[in-house]
Amino acid sequence: MLNVLVSGGGIAGSALAHWLRRYGFAPTVVERAAAPRLGGQAVDVPGVALDVLDRMDLLGPPAPCARGCAACPCWTPKATRSTAAPSTPPAAGGSTATTSS
Repeated sequence: MLNVLVSGGGIAGSALAHWLRRYGFAPTVVERAAAPRLGGQAVDVPGVALDVLDRMDLLGPPAPCARGCAACPCWTPKATRSTAAPSTPPAAGGSTATTSS
């Protein structure tokens, strides 16, 4: 198995690591942020991108939209995080990210 280093744990780096692992590589993702983000933003995933998420097996069943807009379909994620988000912001210069075993 070939080891691959992926720099950046955002959408692109995470997707790349997913596909590398699926095709037999051993990716390691490095991220400069000290911890996962505590919040997020609603993301519009149009047509083809929705198909990609489905092929990655990351879509759960459709769910009511938390933003209250009846026109936009919403899905629950199937994926789980590989790190535990801290319940409080990290101290200055400290990291609170923990990896799951």
